[in-house]
Amino acid sequence: MILKIKNRDAIHLIKTENVLYCQAYGNYTCFNLREKKVLVYRSLCDVTTILQKYQFFRSHKSYLINLNEVVELFTKRDRVMLSNKTLIPVSKRRRKELEKSLGNL
Repeated sequence: MILKIKNRDAIHLIKTENVLYCQAYGNYTCFNLREKKVLVYRSLCDVTTILQKYQFFRSHKSYLINLNEVVELFTKRDRVMLSNKTLIPVSKRRRKELEKSLGNL
């Protein structure tokens, strides 16, 4: 799937498999891609609505992760490690749902 995301500088055409995770910054969302970061004026809630059908999971109020990039789940520390070695927090109330989602891949 190709996403068309627009910011002040350009319209970016991004493949969903290149998105590692998204992070909220107030009303902005930062798309953390394999090769760069793109900041857009769109809430993480809006982005979640679009991406959740493409194997993305809201692990925390400020993070949306690509489930295909998760390589490790640290249950004692409530974090996941992505393929690029980034640690992302997982809220305690979403941990069980995340485990279930990872089991369905």
